[in-house]
Amino acid sequence: MPSLSGEAGDLAADLEGVPERRRSRTADVLGPALLVSLGRVSLGFLLAALSAVPLGVVLGRSKRLWLIFEPLVESFRFIIPFAWIPLAILWFGTHESARSSSSGTPDSS
Repeated sequence: MPSLSGEAGDLAADLEGVPERRRSRTADVLGPALLVSLGRVSLGFLLAALSAVPLGVVLGRSKRLWLIFEPLVESFRFIIPFAWIPLAILWFGTHESARSSSSGTPDSS
């Protein structure tokens, strides 16, 4: 069982039984996958902030626009944030080919 002391030597000792090729394959996949995920989260936050903040300012300054959009805005307030996760998975998919394929069909590779 891995030690929770946080020492680097403990982690190296825990990995002694793991074959070298598996350790390197895990390291080769984890780093790029982490960077891709962080890039997507950052891009999503940036797009949300660049669109929502000006929209909020406009709706806050214009009584007429607020009265028009209030029912739509208020209808989303009562949906729990975690309830959007399954919908996002359905809309965007879970495979890399769903994000990178321009034709909408999964890659054959």
